[in-house]
Amino acid sequence: MKIGFCTNVFSNEEFRPALKSLSEIGYDGVEIWDSYLQDTNLVELRACLDSLNLEVLQICPYFNVTGTRDELTETMKIAKNYIDIADKLNCKFIRVFTGAVSGRDATPQIYAQAVDALKEICALGSGSGLTYLVETHDGSLMDTGPAALKLIKDVDADNFKVNLQIPLDYGKEDVYESARLLGKHTIHIHAHNWIGGWPEFTLLGLGDYDFKKFLLLLIEQGFDGTISIEHAYHSNLPPLAIARKELAYLSQLRDELK
Repeated sequence: MKIGFCTNVFSNEEFRPALKSLSEIGYDGVEIWDSYLQDTNLVELRACLDSLNLEVLQICPYFNVTGTRDELTETMKIAKNYIDIADKLNCKFIRVFTGAVSGRDATPQIYAQAVDALKEICALGSGSGLTYLVETHDGSLMDTGPAALKLIKDVDADNFKVNLQIPLDYGKEDVYESARLLGKHTIHIHAHNWIGGWPEFTLLGLGDYDFKKFLLLLIEQGFDGTISIEHAYHSNLPPLAIARKELAYLSQLRDELK
């Protein structure tokens, strides 16, 4: 398993110094959001990351496959552009957000449109060895474990996998059940824990659910991907202090589970 850090907690000005700090702390790699990639020299950024021994574990555009025809056209443009971005950054994983229509609210027509678009996106990236990691998230087509399984089945592409972010169904779906349902499809985890419910974030080892148990259930289903720290702005600690604490916790956990 690799351990990563989401850079969305840093401003554009903080981004490069943060990369150096995350490398020194000992992270395997980073996730990079769209806002950092639009006006960046990608070849130079890749050279910087190489010098720091950091992988780009996932890049994170915002697709919308449930929107209007114009929004869908724009999504396909973004998808094609991200094939080039992934190539320049030597990244094999692209995060997929399906849009602002939930699984329970999608009409048959919108759902069919989304499936067709996701099939096309997966086909576009297959020749470049890209895998698309669709994020489980309230308000999207991946808002419950069963909805996620249905979308995976209907898209039916070998390079369409899961970026697992819990809790699902606005906290009503048991986190361990989510792990059991989606573990075999999961490549990447957006890791968080909370006290008193989402989004009252805390450190992974201190929250309402047992992160070790959650991870063990995923491993039993075949998970051996990336655990990435997201939303590192809590506990009255600065992001890099959270980064140190979470890496120490996850490194110990990884060693225990070998």
